[in-house]
Amino acid sequence: MLPRSLGSVLGEVLSCRGEYTDTNGNHKIWFEGRLLQCRDCPLNHTCMKNPESAKSNKGHGRAVTFILPDKRKPNYTDWMKHRVDSDAGKQIYSHRMSVVEPVFGNIGTAKKLNRFSLRGKAKVQGQWQLYCTLHSPEILPYEIGNALSAIVKRKQLTQNEAMQAIELAQAIPVRLVQVDINKALELALKFNIYAYDAYFLQCALSLSCSLLTLDKKMKEVAKQLNIVVLE
Repeated sequence: MLPRSLGSVLGEVLSCRGEYTDTNGNHKIWFEGRLLQCRDCPLNHTCMKNPESAKSNKGHGRAVTFILPDKRKPNYTDWMKHRVDSDAGKQIYSHRMSVVEPVFGNIGTAKKLNRFSLRGKAKVQGQWQLYCTLHSPEILPYEIGNALSAIVKRKQLTQNEAMQAIELAQAIPVRLVQVDINKALELALKFNIYAYDAYFLQCALSLSCSLLTLDKKMKEVAKQLNIVVLE
């Protein structure tokens, strides 16, 4: 049941004037103090937006509105709570401490990524992906060099920025591991993917670690191989 009045700091009563829906679709309840109460109140200059209005017979007393919780429009927080509280959400969230948090802890504490040194969404995303690399096949330096040269050709980076990026990449403590080429080739032939992609998949399999990729085909194959994919 909704309250019909509110108490003020000085013990006066603000009466309920009704309910209404604002321009944003929020359902609110409205309280207002009596004009004479606000006119003689010593706090009207701090309480009211326009305390001079209390001096006029056509003015209004202090008004207060509240959004009714059970009638307000859902926001993004409500949407996320609904997803997390669902059965599927609970199952996904239960893996957070074992899958996501160790990665963030390693990147922030061990690799000292406290801020990005590049600007722009594409550049920051590239730097973030480089820092997220924990284990990789020995072909990683060649992959990075090839990717940077392609980005320069598309004029998304300058030559100087590409050289800075490769220096940053070389400074990241990445463990380069040997990959069983025969097993990687078997994966490539079985799933009809490039051997370069199969090297990373085989690396994740042999080390029982997660895979970070934006490649749709690799994500599909990883799921079939029960490899956890980070996005």
